[in-house]
Amino acid sequence: MDLKKINEILNQYIRPQTFPVALKLCQSEDELPERVRMPMRDMGHPITLCQAIGLTRRYGWTMAIGKEDQCCVGGASVMGFLSEGAGEAMEEDKRFGPGEYIYHLTSTLDRAGFEPDVIVIYGNSA
Repeated sequence: MDLKKINEILNQYIRPQTFPVALKLCQSEDELPERVRMPMRDMGHPITLCQAIGLTRRYGWTMAIGKEDQCCVGGASVMGFLSEGAGEAMEEDKRFGPGEYIYHLTSTLDRAGFEPDVIVIYGNSA
């Protein structure tokens, strides 16, 4: 998949106000790029998955969110970061199993050095 070409086409026809985001669910630390920001390590506090996507789409930061970087119970439950029983309010078929993925990785589409699982584009109907 040529991510730079996809990014050019999106900018040509849609012209989103923020960067398109490449999102990957990682099963090991080896999948992370060299230059990645991790909230606890680099910022000193945890953030939510939504904030990580926001930092990527607005500022172009490559972000990796692991269990210790996540502060939202809903996001942590969906990612399988919570221990058994902690995310019982969330339907089991709508979340990953514990330990299935250990990082939620986001980068701008044009700079992603990985094959994304999902491409996220924020648009404005106007």
